[in-house]
Amino acid sequence: MRLAALGFVTVISTGCSQPIHLDWKTTLPGPSVSTPLVTVDFIAVGHEQGLSIVGLDGKIRRTFTTHRDVISAPKTDGKHVFFGSTNYIFYAVTPDCKEAWKFPTSDRIKSDPLVAGGAVFVTSYDGHVYALNADSGERKWVFPSGAAATAPAPVPTDEEAVPTAKAKAKAKAKAKAKQKDEAQGLAAPAAPPVVAEAGDFSYSSPTLAGGSLYVGNLDHFLYVLDAGTGALKWRFEAEAPITSSPVVQDKVVYVGANDNNVYAIDTTTAKIIWKMATRDWVNSSPTLAEGNLYIGSNDRHIYAVDAVSGQPLWTFETQGPAIAKPAVHSDWLVAAGASGDGSIYVLNRGNGTLFWQYTTGGKIESDPVVSGNRFYVSSADGALYAFSFRTVAKT
Repeated sequence: MRLAALGFVTVISTGCSQPIHLDWKTTLPGPSVSTPLVTVDFIAVGHEQGLSIVGLDGKIRRTFTTHRDVISAPKTDGKHVFFGSTNYIFYAVTPDCKEAWKFPTSDRIKSDPLVAGGAVFVTSYDGHVYALNADSGERKWVFPSGAAATAPAPVPTDEEAVPTAKAKAKAKAKAKAKQKDEAQGLAAPAAPPVVAEAGDFSYSSPTLAGGSLYVGNLDHFLYVLDAGTGALKWRFEAEAPITSSPVVQDKVVYVGANDNNVYAIDTTTAKIIWKMATRDWVNSSPTLAEGNLYIGSNDRHIYAVDAVSGQPLWTFETQGPAIAKPAVHSDWLVAAGASGDGSIYVLNRGNGTLFWQYTTGGKIESDPVVSGNRFYVSSADGALYAFSFRTVAKT
């Protein structure tokens, strides 16, 4: 379906001419593709010059200058604001933009950090995932570490060294049980390979679930690491780079890939449950709500998919690549278009019809953020927008 803009603001409504209101528009120090961090006290957003702290009234309070793009979405632990820059440095600053600490990497940082349990997890184009102490910036672990490649082989037990009748019977029973599990699709993933070098960790941001970190890589792999140690648990190989940020729910990881597919992967077996094909790269990250998955594709479509079966429910055609991660607000889906588009779309989640549209002056590659009855969007036109929902009748 194609529902094109009919002007700067398009409204399709049956009972209200202004269902969504522009509260304010703030000009940032530079174009932005950074997803805003929204707190009860302030908004933090990256841009071409660094990071700005904006009040809920839209006024810029402070700016921390990095002299290079801050593409990653800032995150907070309540004390510090964490973000990476394309100047190869990861920062922790106070809400008034005073530097607390910084951690240098060997290449650009474009993905969003993850903050959990007193640690900050960050990835870099230098081919590493880092776990840092949130208070000090001290490195806790790095993946890949290279240590696994030099680890000594385990010493065999007596039973393994001398295959007795008891050992043979035990091995036979184990093999038979494994064959049964494989036949039923229940076999555990194979032992993870030793990884001495990974490809570039680009835009895919780490996701934490069940003590594991999930993160995509340009080398086509989705890596699953132990969050406490950084050890590789398993990895899944797609047919092209993975820049989408994974989402995990009910022992299923959902992620898009540049092989034009959206995947649902069993976290217990590392096997594909389903995959849904689009007609271009899937840089967008998935959003889950009430049994449905919502995701954009560079083929200029937003997709609603049944999360269990992988069956498409509806599609909505945008004017540019749909790179942003859609956001849910009640019965509505807030989405955006990138190059050649620059529009914010509010869609009916039930059938994908366009309810409201607002066109900015630049591409939108950051994710819309819903907070309460408001949503915030940054644009490459150099502005941060705040909109509020009003009580509206469904279309």
